[in-house]
Formats: sequence, C-alpha cells, structure tokens
Amino acid sequence: MLRIAAGTYGGILYGWDAIPVDDKSNTSSKKWQLKLRFGYSAHSECIKSAAFMKSRNGKILLSGSSDETIKIYDADKRIEVGTLMEQSGSITCLEFFQHTHLLSASTDKTVCIWRVSDWNCLHVLGGHKEEISAIAIHPSGKLAFSVARDQTLRMWNLVNGRCAYIRRLEKEAEIVRISTLGKRYLLTFGNVVSIFCTSDAELIGTLTHPKRMHACVFATDDLVVCAGEDRHIYVWNVDGTLLAKVTHADLTARIRCIDVIIENESSELPTIVLATSNGTVQIWDLNDLQLDSEFPLESNEAAQPAATTMILNAPRITCLTACVSLQNDTADQQENPDLALQSVETPTQITQPVSKKASNAPRVVIEMDDEVEAEETEQNAMKPPKKRKKSRNARKRKTKELS
Repeated sequence: MLRIAAGTYGGILYGWDAIPVDDKSNTSSKKWQLKLRFGYSAHSECIKSAAFMKSRNGKILLSGSSDETIKIYDADKRIEVGTLMEQSGSITCLEFFQHTHLLSASTDKTVCIWRVSDWNCLHVLGGHKEEISAIAIHPSGKLAFSVARDQTLRMWNLVNGRCAYIRRLEKEAEIVRISTLGKRYLLTFGNVVSIFCTSDAELIGTLTHPKRMHACVFATDDLVVCAGEDRHIYVWNVDGTLLAKVTHADLTARIRCIDVIIENESSELPTIVLATSNGTVQIWDLNDLQLDSEFPLESNEAAQPAATTMILNAPRITCLTACVSLQNDTADQQENPDLALQSVETPTQITQPVSKKASNAPRVVIEMDDEVEAEETEQNAMKPPKKRKKSRNARKRKTKELS
C-alpha cells in the first residue's frame, strides 16, 4: 500500500491510500486504486511543505505552513499530535533523515535541526541573507544543501555544525535535490535544470525545457524526472539526454510537485506520484515508459498512469509527499468500517495538541565572507550539549551547606 498526502493553498491537508488492483487483463503493468482517507483543515494559511517519515512506513506525517508552524500527525491513527513553533517565517521545506532527525527551512533565513524522539530543536543554522527556498540531506546524513533567494548554495556539515561551502550562483535556484546514492545534486533555474557532481561541484549536464519547471526529482542516480508549466513529464539522463516526454488528458494544469516511491529494491525503476495545481493526483510507474532517446515523445503517446484522481472543487495543491506503507489498511476497515468512515469525514483531532517551543535551543549563526572560512561551532549538529557532571567533593560540600 502507498500513502499520499497533499497540502493546499487554503490550508487543507488531503490524504489517500493507494491499494494495488488485481488487473488480470494486463499483467505487465501494476495498477492502483486511490482512496481518499481525510481532508483536514490543518492550517490557517497556505501549506508550503509536507513530509512522511519514509523509514517508518509513513507512520509520522508533517505539514509546514505560512502560519509559521509545523504540525505533527500520527498517520496510522489519523490524529494531530503536536505543533512545532520555533521559526518565525513560512516553513518552505521539510526533510527527514531516517527516523532520527528532521530539518526544516523557513523564510526567516534559518534551518532548524530537530530530534524526532522528543521533538526538541537542537540547533538553528543561520547564514543565508534572504528567504530559504529548499533543502536536501545527503544519504550519509553528514551533509545538507540549501538554496535561498540570496542566489547562493550552501553546504552544511551536520557533524560539526558549520557551513562547509558557499557557491554564489548567477541566478536564484528554486530547488535543490541530491541523488539516491549521493553522488550528484541538481539545481533548478526557471526552465533550466543543472546537474553537478557532489565531490567537486563539476557541471555534468544541463536539462533545458520550454517553460518553467516546478518539480524535479532523482528517480535513480542517473535519471531525473521533471515537470512544470507545460503539463508534460520529462525523463532525462543526467548527461542531458531526453529519454521520455509524457502527456496525459487529465493533466490540464501545471504540475506542481513530484515525489519518488521505491517499492522494492528489485524493481529497475521507481514509481512517481505527482499533483497538479487544480487538484489532480496521479501515480506513474516508470517501468511502463519507453525510454527512447531518438523518439522520446512518439514512444510514449499511449502511456497511461497507474492511477489518477481529482479532488472536488479543484483546490490549488502546493506540496505533496508519498511513501510505502506495510500496514494492511483494507483489513482494518473491514473489521471496523465505522472507524474508516470517521477518518474520511471527520478526522480525529487532539483537543490540546502538544506545543513545543524550543526557546532554549542553541542558535548557531554562521557568517562567511568570500575568502574567510566560517567559524566552527562548539556543538555537534546532531547531538544536544552534554551536561557537566559535578565532582563527588562538590556534591558533599553542597550537602554539608544545606544541612
């Protein structure tokens, strides 16, 4: 089963379960049935970002908004369990690292590092001069990239909490992504996507589109999927070779976001989930596409999605996240159909959600000139500061004074 969640401009969070369909007429391609599980008024303003904890089968779901809050949900029980309020701007990007840490980017020019076990804000990384647009975490968990409106790319060393590298860009980059193996990263500049080598920042390939791209992801370490204003899906090799160009009758508005789902390691290519700005959600199996560099459009004229659905009233979708879930949701609904109905119509909500303000979190402000290296912070970016233990004699003296 797949879990999909999408945030909208009006602050409503939608969620679907994608259930495999046994299609005997076509055994070569896998089909899914999308079932809407909830439509929840999560925020008072636009939802800018959403993220499932993919390493735990999507048990935890987060949403970040222009109302400067991050909401936490138990996706299994479909309830809101808490709110994070540390940053003073719109939450533009949320990225989990496995099941231990979360990075959140904001228009207040900071990146917060959260510990998932107790949702404490361990550190606040500063240094950008303008609003941060996107962040990406390296698979090793030791590095993270961020891009902002100050036309810079910053590489953060998450081991010692310092800015390891600043690259000044000719234009503002809207998206940054790191490949599945961490060997490459991409930046988007309007209709152009540039691919770089992570080790030496050398340009590998340039992907040029007719219109602006709103979504770009690494399907594999060598394949990139892009979509945007022209309502087409593009599959590229990282060297700049176009392998597939796909369109569909249900894609009547710009494609706003894409997420990648790896169902199993044996599959050659992953599954992608996309959403348009007028409320259409689709699932595409990349194994069903013909990757033909000579005829990228003609080879995929008959391509069909594995599933498609449209939200009533066509809300403006702004973000999307998806993951694989091992929970047998269908069996649960058969045992208790009233619970499933309640989850769709009126999702359960805790009346007093936990509010955690990390006011005592150490703030790490990193400034770097063109030729001056950033100062190292004394704190480890992934560990809270250790408390100093009192000596045995000191404890004895204190006991004596009290007596």
